[in-house]
Amino acid sequence: GEVVPLPPQRFQPNILPGNPLYFIKTLGREIRALVTLDPEKDAKLRLRYANEKILEINLLVDRGRPERAAEHLKSYVRDLEKVSQATAVLEERDAKAAQKLFEKTAKNELQHQILIGKLEREAPIGKAVEVKETREKALEQLSKAVEHFDTQKIEQVLSVAINNNGSPFKSLRNLEVLKYLEEKVSEQAKEVIQRAQENSLERFAN
Repeated sequence: GEVVPLPPQRFQPNILPGNPLYFIKTLGREIRALVTLDPEKDAKLRLRYANEKILEINLLVDRGRPERAAEHLKSYVRDLEKVSQATAVLEERDAKAAQKLFEKTAKNELQHQILIGKLEREAPIGKAVEVKETREKALEQLSKAVEHFDTQKIEQVLSVAINNNGSPFKSLRNLEVLKYLEEKVSEQAKEVIQRAQENSLERFAN
């Protein structure tokens, strides 16, 4: 299978979707989220779940189970939507804390998109359209986070997220993600993303 650099994580999934015990993991996650009433803690918890699920998706693809990975991607996107909802509530109470969360979410999601692209390329024909549609939903959540930044912050977030691996292969994958994202954002953000694409091309050329 295709090797894609993973975002740094301590989480090492040993029970994956498809395992009869996975529902216990899901139940535990949902109970914990249910009793987490503070919007900042809730958003951070849901983002952690999304991070864990993207690693589970990557493992499923590596183990030759892209159909199961495609199904799990939907659950990942639901967590992103809940991150967005909780952060919006937090923004009304504490704009500074919400801004930090938007930044963290955007950096995480940009790296996740590399792995989702891997799934999209390896998905069976019957699942390819479904994966693309689910990826579009994930990109919508990413664009929502990006729209909370000024141009300088967008540039900074993109730089941190996409320049952490200098391989030509990774630069091409970054370019793919940036092209997708460009279609989803405002004109102001588009200009910054186009510059980031040019940088990615230069890195590939060098």
